[in-house]
Amino acid sequence: MPTFLERYRDGDCVAVWDDLVALGEGVRHELYYADAVAVAAETMYRARHNVELLIQRLAGMGYRFIPPSEDIVPDVDPSINPMVEMGELAAKAADRKAARKAEIAARRAAQEAKIAASLKKPPLKNPDVFDPPGKKTVSQLKKLERAAGGPLPISLRAWYEQVGGVSLMGSHDVLNPKDSKTAADPLVVASPRELVEMLEHQGGDDKIGLWIAPDDLHKANVSGGDPYTITIPNACADAEFEYEWHHTTFVNYLRKAFEWGGFPGWQRDKKPPRAAIAKLTEGLLLL
Repeated sequence: MPTFLERYRDGDCVAVWDDLVALGEGVRHELYYADAVAVAAETMYRARHNVELLIQRLAGMGYRFIPPSEDIVPDVDPSINPMVEMGELAAKAADRKAARKAEIAARRAAQEAKIAASLKKPPLKNPDVFDPPGKKTVSQLKKLERAAGGPLPISLRAWYEQVGGVSLMGSHDVLNPKDSKTAADPLVVASPRELVEMLEHQGGDDKIGLWIAPDDLHKANVSGGDPYTITIPNACADAEFEYEWHHTTFVNYLRKAFEWGGFPGWQRDKKPPRAAIAKLTEGLLLL
């Protein structure tokens, strides 16, 4: 009888993960565990290939890897109360106006410099875009598991061992327009470092909700809902990707994200940019 890994490499990818998930926590039995870990490692090896290829292709297409919330040059000073200004003497109001203009100009210059510096970095070398595993990864994952009192799901641990943190948040006239009515929902997976920092904000509950990514609207800098979450401890092969609109598991979410070139939100649009997405997805590996 072929192993899970042999079946996976033969192309039976979806069914293999379905079978591993069906085992529940029994996947950690000695009969299955090593094989399941091997499948997860192979899956996330492919995921890393896809992530790096997508980032390179997006860079070649002129994608602007700046989160919408940071890609704003300030032109308004919210600290100025116009009702207060109305009651001031003209000279004093003029002084405040000049000071306000100078402050806005300084803030604009600082933000433009920050954006320019970020855009100069090759995306694959920019940890805000791609933060691959490093020397601290293992200890960070152990810290998460100690805090939760149990393991990460096999799929999520394998992701962090192979891929790391990823953020395709940004803008592009076709793939992710700033004013689009469709939230393109770019692929984002928080780094282990970010997850460890989140522990400080968690309560004393028996379980910990790891905020893996902002929801689709927050990614577009629009007020939205709960972040996409994976709850730990979880001893299963894969986990529910909570609050994500596909209502599926983490691995299935990754499949959907890669199917849409890293922008699965376009699945909801009647006229998605299919030509651009086709260029991104050509040659991506199946999970």
